[in-house]
Formats: sequence, C-alpha cells, structure tokens
Amino acid sequence: MKLRIQNGEFYLIKYLRDENTLTRWSNYEILEIKSDNAENFLKTLFDIEVVVEKERRFFLYKHTRVHLDRVKALGDFLELETVIDGISERQGEEEFAEVVKLLNLDLETQLKTSYRTLLLK
Repeated sequence: MKLRIQNGEFYLIKYLRDENTLTRWSNYEILEIKSDNAENFLKTLFDIEVVVEKERRFFLYKHTRVHLDRVKALGDFLELETVIDGISERQGEEEFAEVVKLLNLDLETQLKTSYRTLLLK
C-alpha cells in the first residue's frame, strides 16, 4: 500500500498484483482522502517506511501509459503500463509489445521492482 500526495490531495493506493510473476497485471484500488488534516491523521495510522519523491511526465499511446519519472536519489526511469480495461489480455500484450518495439526498449535490462524497494537497498 502507498500514500500518494499530489497537489495537496491524498490517495491511499492498494496494489492487487503478484510481483513475482512474469506478467505483472497492474490492478489496484484507490481511496481518496479529503481532509485538511489528512497527512497528520495518516501518520497516526501508519509508520512511514520510505518516501519516494519523483517528478513524472505522462504520455498515452492507445491503452498504454508511458511514464517518464525522475526519482530523487535514484535517477531517471521509463515505465509502461498497458491498461486492459475494455480490451483482452492478448490485445494488451500485443499493444505492450508494439510500444516496446516503437521505443526500441530492451526488456532484458528492465527492472521489475518498485522505487520503494530500490530506495531501501
């Protein structure tokens, strides 16, 4: 679970995916928290394990989200997320492969881990 603070708004995000599988479908639930005291309230409920500070540029190609992230203390990253809502898994896989080819990416060098995990190392 993570807390996203963006433009003064607070969101708790629960990921529903297996990090150990070859194909990582990105399913999640988002809870928006509306309160002037949200940050202090959440600090009483959770211990902060790590803070990920990043700047994100976002692009969309068909159903694929392309994130260009600059993460403090880690560097620059590119993340692809093909949303399969409204398309089949096969179509999602084909589109993902298309984007990989268009961007000339080498999947052998990809990192399959979170910024949290990288920062804790």
